[in-house]
Amino acid sequence: MLSKSKRFLMVGLLSILLLSGVVHTAAADEPEVNNGQVEAEHFRYEPSATVNTQYLNVRSGPGTGFDKVASVYYGQIIYLLNRTDDSSWLRVRLGNGQIGWVYTAYVNAPWDVIANLPVMANVPPVPPPHIPTEASGYVTVSRLNVRSGPGYNQAVISALWQGEYVTLLGRNTDSTWLQIRLSNYSKGWVAAQYINSSLPVWQLPITEVGTPEPPASYTGYVTVPGLNVRSGPGFNYWVVDRLGQGKQVTVYGRDVSGRWYKVGLPNGTSGWVAARYIRIDVPIYEMKMLES
Repeated sequence: MLSKSKRFLMVGLLSILLLSGVVHTAAADEPEVNNGQVEAEHFRYEPSATVNTQYLNVRSGPGTGFDKVASVYYGQIIYLLNRTDDSSWLRVRLGNGQIGWVYTAYVNAPWDVIANLPVMANVPPVPPPHIPTEASGYVTVSRLNVRSGPGYNQAVISALWQGEYVTLLGRNTDSTWLQIRLSNYSKGWVAAQYINSSLPVWQLPITEVGTPEPPASYTGYVTVPGLNVRSGPGFNYWVVDRLGQGKQVTVYGRDVSGRWYKVGLPNGTSGWVAARYIRIDVPIYEMKMLES
């Protein structure tokens, strides 16, 4: 049997060993201290900002010419990584870890925070716009005239129907008319506002050549049961003939007021009729103006 003094000695040694283990374990779990500073591994402060517009594109580079890689929405938090030299674009990290670029004006962040972001080096140049070799579009109205040139004063050479697809070849200088290729491989022009295009029309090449001369005549139809044909552009002129409803007439042009058309008669002569009673697919301001 151990003496009382030996038991005290063994208990003391065991206590020392246990205390040493606890102290060592606690020390192993504490962060390392270097000159009094705790070193936090894998930590980098990223300032945050919120989106201030309903819908914001996130792009692969700092410019609208770069591809869209994601979208963020109003109030969404993003994390700021870099900026361009002029601070107009910010490189950001989204909540899911995806990285891209957003336009600075559409995020809420203090300017001093933006100014302190590192400038992104070796920013890729803006890629040139992609112009496909062939674009397409479909008709959005019930019937669309195809004309020989870019203008309502050009001759109608064909017609397209709602939902019909065409190949887009080019445009005029102000993008109001599109040159198309029809299913029979002939070419013509249609009003751009009635075509839903597969790409922005300004990306199409300009194929308009000069300003074509207006046609010598147009085709119109009488819309009332009996239409007086007069010797001049006005109700004070003599009635020289009458035209029945639905009668097709050749329209040579208009008077200065745009209220009267000069038309060809079946007997080979000509006269004037009130423009409001003639249906014609040409805006009156694009028609030739004739002397009475």
